[in-house]
Amino acid sequence: MNEKHMKYLGIAIFIMFVMPISSVTGSLSNIVLENHSDTVGNEYKGRLRIAVVEIESRWRMADHKPFHYGFLEYAFDDDITIQYLDTYRNTISWSGDVNKNNVMVIAAVYNSEKHTAYAVPPASRPFEAHYVDAVAAAKPGETGSNTVNDQFTHTVLCEIGSLSTCPHCSELAPIIEAIFESGDYPFYYIEFVVDKNPKANQRMHDYNLYYVPDAFYDGGKEVLLGSGYDKATHERAIKNCGKRDVHDLDMNLSVNWVGKGSLEITVDITNKEAIKNNPPNIPTITGPTEGKVGVEQSYTIVTTDPDGDNVYYYIDWGDNTTSGWLGPYSSGESITANHTWNDRGYYIIKVKAKDDPDGDESDWQWLKVSMPYNMQMYHILKHFSWRNLIPLLKLFI
Repeated sequence: MNEKHMKYLGIAIFIMFVMPISSVTGSLSNIVLENHSDTVGNEYKGRLRIAVVEIESRWRMADHKPFHYGFLEYAFDDDITIQYLDTYRNTISWSGDVNKNNVMVIAAVYNSEKHTAYAVPPASRPFEAHYVDAVAAAKPGETGSNTVNDQFTHTVLCEIGSLSTCPHCSELAPIIEAIFESGDYPFYYIEFVVDKNPKANQRMHDYNLYYVPDAFYDGGKEVLLGSGYDKATHERAIKNCGKRDVHDLDMNLSVNWVGKGSLEITVDITNKEAIKNNPPNIPTITGPTEGKVGVEQSYTIVTTDPDGDNVYYYIDWGDNTTSGWLGPYSSGESITANHTWNDRGYYIIKVKAKDDPDGDESDWQWLKVSMPYNMQMYHILKHFSWRNLIPLLKLFI
């Protein structure tokens, strides 16, 4: 770590006490899974966290200005599983000491895949990172969605570990706020004030937080420690996260004000990630490699599909005729195809397979067959050795 960054590290955290916030309670009301597919093996697994934040926080920074989007608690924090094309829907009732015009809900889905990241880059304070796949946010009376466009695969989330007594936290805050208020990026951020809120401290423990401020983008994909980075560097981190290849999730969030600090939060997430299909294996073809003109020949063809899909077969008989697509047949099911050649000569039978319904094709398999001019002479010549002529030639020498 260079001297410049050491200068802006802020304060090392040895949090042994935290102040409880005003009463907040959350209760799970209803979870619904809408099933639109019975496809097996393409499920999405992740963790859904729905944070309730104050737009202008009740907690103040070292310069006596309020934090913004200060974390209160998670209205929901649990693992979710969604099959392909299914929709997960959850309605949550939450109550706390909040004002209708000063509260926002930010929901994020973290992928179950594990990565190693560092709270003190490049290689100190490791933690298990789970990158963000989708984010949506809304105030009471609004609906928000995960944004996908030409530049961003998803909405980006920044989680900032902060301390109310940290002077460098108040230096970072206006940089992040300016980026957010510009509206240039699909981006939200949450301030976790660890010395004021035990639940914020608990979340930052997941990131192995030691120094503040520490900005964790997309679950730790990018980590910027301290206040020494300028606005352009933080924008670059947002853009780098925003172009990540993420799971295709359609996510929507709506928030209703029930009254007296109570919120009704509804989130729905549809797994739209296209299944990576595997083409069928190259078919095998067995049968006679020689025959008579005008006499029908039979061939057995079979293949398997790695995904267990049904398959079609296409046969090129080598005489300018084809079978067209035959099927569908079950993966591993043998079929018999018959053909008659009307002219003498050699032919190359080619066969390929495609799966149903994706239509991905295998490579060709081929088999050489012959329709000789004279079958009797063909078999004589087939086993004939020119060495057999040597004794006869010696009689004439």
